[in-house]
Formats: sequence, structure tokens, C-alpha cells
Amino acid sequence: MVGTLVEFSAFIILGARRLGFRVADEEAQGLVHLWRYAGHLGGVHPTSPRTSTPRPPGAPGAADQGGAARPDADSIALTHAMRHTITEGARGRRERLAAALVLRYHDGLSWALNAPPIAADLQVPHRAWRHAVPLGRPVIGAVELARSVVPGLGDRLAQAGRAATAADVAGMLAGELPAYHARRV
Repeated sequence: MVGTLVEFSAFIILGARRLGFRVADEEAQGLVHLWRYAGHLGGVHPTSPRTSTPRPPGAPGAADQGGAARPDADSIALTHAMRHTITEGARGRRERLAAALVLRYHDGLSWALNAPPIAADLQVPHRAWRHAVPLGRPVIGAVELARSVVPGLGDRLAQAGRAATAADVAGMLAGELPAYHARRV
């Protein structure tokens, strides 16, 4: 459970920073606090050193995957199901091409931001796409710089992101409200 908390807090922050996003220390601590609280609700002590601050993998006190169990068949199936959500809704030739490129870039992110054994154990393909990830850093850095100096740009980008997310979710749900009923497959 601690490993999951670190993945959703410290590793997210470190990954975002490696990609060129500016994550303020206050924002980082807020995210870590949120996931520490979620962990507390799930039974993880909130002051566990592995959940208290974002540290690079391998740093003293940082969570590492050295002692972690290897993924089981369910983990691998979940990974592949999540990967293919990118391509499932693509309609038309242009959307399918874009989805295929996004899928490969996503795979590259998996290889670039995780320890390679993790991506290999999860059977993530397209390892070579890890080299495409650093190419996006200058673009992200330029947008982040503009966001920090142009008044209101951060708010407009956040609003555009929320609108895009809402449109994506609406498209996936096709006008139906989500049902949260467990079902056996």
C-alpha cells in the first residue's frame, strides 16, 4: 500500500518535474499530504517516511522497487486494458493514427519514468519510444515559462484542460451516467 501511495504522490511529482512541468514545493507537499491521508484511511500510518516527501528513486528514504513483488497476471491485464483505452474510441483514419501515436508515447513514458524492469515486467511494448519523451521537455518548459509570466494564462490553460477532460469523459460515457456496480467477468 505504501508503494501505491508513493506512485500516486512522490513519483507523479518527480515525473512531472522530469518532463519540464514546474511543480511548486507547496503543490508537491499538498499532493503528498492528500495521498498520505488517503493511505491513512486505508490503514497506512500517515507519517511513514516513505510517504512523507518526494525523493528521487534511490535516494535515502525513497521507495524503490527492489523488494517489491513482481506484477501478477491481473496487474499485466490491467496495464494492457488501460493502454488500450487510448485507441478504443478512435473513429476514422486520422483519430486512429493519433491514438496510435499517443499510445506509443504513453508506452515511452512508462519506460522513461519507471525503472525499466517495471515496464518490462508489465509487458509494456514500444521501449524505443522512451527516447521521444525528452523531446517534449523544451515544449513543456516553454509553456510553463509563458504560464508563469503571462497574467491569467495559467487559469486559461487550466480551464481548457478541464473542458477537454469533460468532453473526453462525456464522449466515453456517450450521454449515459456511469454505473458503479461490481460485475464478474
